[in-house]
Amino acid sequence: MNKDEIYTRIQNQLRDVPLILIGTGGTIPYGISGMWVLADELKSKLDNKYSSDKAWQEFSSRLARGIDLENALTNLQLSEEIKKSIVEVTWQLVSRDDIKLMHKWAASNYRPELGKIIHKFYEANPQCVNIITTNYDRVIEYACDKFRIPINTLFYGEYYKYFSTDKIKKSQIVNILKVHGSLDWFFDDSSQVISLPLQKNIPTDLFPAIVTPGTEKYERVLKLPFRDVIHVADDLISKAPGFLCIGYGFNDSQIQENIIGGIKMGKPITVWTKKLSHRALDIIKKAGKEYIIVEAEDSNDSKSRIIFPDGETCLDEKIWDMEGLLKII
Repeated sequence: MNKDEIYTRIQNQLRDVPLILIGTGGTIPYGISGMWVLADELKSKLDNKYSSDKAWQEFSSRLARGIDLENALTNLQLSEEIKKSIVEVTWQLVSRDDIKLMHKWAASNYRPELGKIIHKFYEANPQCVNIITTNYDRVIEYACDKFRIPINTLFYGEYYKYFSTDKIKKSQIVNILKVHGSLDWFFDDSSQVISLPLQKNIPTDLFPAIVTPGTEKYERVLKLPFRDVIHVADDLISKAPGFLCIGYGFNDSQIQENIIGGIKMGKPITVWTKKLSHRALDIIKKAGKEYIIVEAEDSNDSKSRIIFPDGETCLDEKIWDMEGLLKII
């Protein structure tokens, strides 16, 4: 299969505006820390504080053995104090990166590739793009703002924002569903969530409403507001003509269960990533027959590997990043 045939096949699969899933791989290129950096930050900030705690010792040992953060935090009986500290350190790290990026983009005319991709899909009638993300950062929001595209994050108000699932729109909007929370979201002392934009530090008497990696996330997403966000996401997934995954790792069973169900029903899925895990690849291959996976070639990330149900091929060019996706669509 030559390059033109590959491009045409991808274009045909993305002809109908897909539901877009964006993971950390979609924002790391813009300077937002990923899981490995977060793991180092947790050790750096909390190792001394919890050095005598056996559960923390086990967590630290797992990281030292090269286990990824998600699995290192799995099946550990961490104290509530440690869980709280993990959330705070996570918020502080991602917030620092996010604010730095916001200031950088504000001072320039830079138009990010992510925004160009969203804008490309937004141009189609009825000008509605639905995005689900597990990220806490505001890169998607910034990218849309750069292109003056209206967005909806399920909150109303200007400065003190309040949650409402009634805000979903079907035209002239980009609906952004942040299923693991956002840097803007905080719980008050009555466990109600409020959105306070662009806080440099965690406000006094409030606590970040974000779902951090590990076993705990499966319990936390069953609580408000995450449960309601996922309910809205499931509805959009069921109605989507297909799916486009950008830097998404398929590590969230609550979100991807309905996506896999859609694939089994024949909905197409296109995955754009630097490297898809063997587990995720196996999930997709078993689920359906309408998939295209574009990733970096194993030995040379200036080349790309494209996987189809009927085989795979390589291109001697880098199309697996967002610049490559933009060039094709």
